Amino acid sequence: MATFAPSQQDVAELFDGEDKPVSRNDNLKLTDDEQNESRLIPFSIELLDKIFEYSYYLEDEAKKQQKRMRNIDNLSSVNSVFYCLSLKYRYRYCVFIRSNMFYRFLLTLMSGPQNGLGRFVQTLDFQEFTSVGLGRSSAMMLEIQDLTERTILQCLRLTPNLRQFLASESIEDDISTDIVDYLFNSMPLLECLDFCGSSGFKFANAFDSLPCVNLNDSLQRLSFHDCTDLSPATFRKILPGLHNLQRLDLTHTRVSAKDLMQALSNDCRLTHLSLSKCSNIGATHEFIRLLVNHRAINHDGLLWLNLQNEYSVAILKAETITYLLQSLKCHNLKYLNLNGYSEVCQSHLNIITRKFLQLKSLSISHLEHGSDLSALKQLLYLKYADLSSYMATKGELYNALLSLPEGLQTAEIKVSVSDVLPDVFVVGNKYWRCHNAGGQSRRVWVHRVDSYEEAELYDNFYDNKIFFNIETGERYDGEFKRPSFLKYASRKINCSKFQHHRPDEEIFPNGMSERGLYRYYSLHK
Repeated sequence: MATFAPSQQDVAELFDGEDKPVSRNDNLKLTDDEQNESRLIPFSIELLDKIFEYSYYLEDEAKKQQKRMRNIDNLSSVNSVFYCLSLKYRYRYCVFIRSNMFYRFLLTLMSGPQNGLGRFVQTLDFQEFTSVGLGRSSAMMLEIQDLTERTILQCLRLTPNLRQFLASESIEDDISTDIVDYLFNSMPLLECLDFCGSSGFKFANAFDSLPCVNLNDSLQRLSFHDCTDLSPATFRKILPGLHNLQRLDLTHTRVSAKDLMQALSNDCRLTHLSLSKCSNIGATHEFIRLLVNHRAINHDGLLWLNLQNEYSVAILKAETITYLLQSLKCHNLKYLNLNGYSEVCQSHLNIITRKFLQLKSLSISHLEHGSDLSALKQLLYLKYADLSSYMATKGELYNALLSLPEGLQTAEIKVSVSDVLPDVFVVGNKYWRCHNAGGQSRRVWVHRVDSYEEAELYDNFYDNKIFFNIETGERYDGEFKRPSFLKYASRKINCSKFQHHRPDEEIFPNGMSERGLYRYYSLHK
């Protein structure tokens, strides 16, 4: 069914009475008929709710794309009681790919605020959103009022229990000061906020015009990954009030170490921090002082630290790297990225392998040639290593793979090296496969496989062929294997919450939390 942009009259009618209060009661209320019908079901409402929750989070490894609503659709068709219970999960995680989807969703919420559907919404996800295509020009998109700063703000007002707002560069021009102010100051349950890739004058001005940020104890995860146009004053304004912040991604922003030292609250305890590619970070001594002396950073709870450098002049030299590694108290570190520092050498490798025994992902791409990689065998949990500049030739790659830990799943290599490698090769009786996400990525990895047959299953993951069961007629994805090892290669902090009861994915991202533009910034840029 085609969906048309609303007329100006429709928009005016849509926003009549937009300030009506919305009930915040999250309890499910059944009608009299539904209550009578529920008596025929030999389970309590609480138990039925658990059944829905289990179905919602149930994953099928045989599916390339998780279709969580399929389970909910099946359950909701049982009777009116099941349908009523299904609403809680149907509206919990809302993903928008195009503006007309968002508009239909907003119309549903506004069609009758008394039904309170907005109270079930916990996530607004725009990471796969795109406003291009369908033969529309930029001028045409400006005339379509499906998704604007006004409709986004109205949606926020109708979703008082929102816990995650995952924006992206596709809606950067629709983020206004009112939206930013509402997100930071009027949503008491908001835990995760991500503006990945957003930039431009209008987006930056929305934060510059923000009057203030009140004390906020609910926000735990904040990402300005690649928000290059935000002014330093923005961080000085926002960060002081975030006392429970746990994850902070400031990759490729204009933040300085001096500002962070003053603005970052001493009450928070960061578990994830990324200061990668921050060209305005300041002098070396200010940077080291921040990392070593700030209580929010240098503590045993820090699990993820990304300090990647991509500039010709590295702020950290050999002596400062030594001092930093020796001074860090984060013995439970799982992820460490020191890419781009050409003075990383054997002594640093020895400190890392002696001090950070819990590491699962280690990126030291410019490790000094001649270093003994066998030291990495002390890292029993290591799954991923980026030694791309160290392994500059095919021979160096083969020698390095023989020296790496037995449990290593994948290693990043240069594109030039992958050009001379077969798709599958053998080193020391172990099979390795080249992987570049079906040609989508600027990065290339080699990873362990058990056989040539298994390697083909990874190839099938990016194959768009459609298969049908000849007996049942059911469509399926064919045989494939998911490249789950890529979660250790991510360079973007995952600021969304979705999976449950998976400790490893509390640290590293998964296929649900990184899609679309988030996946591009994480793995392919």
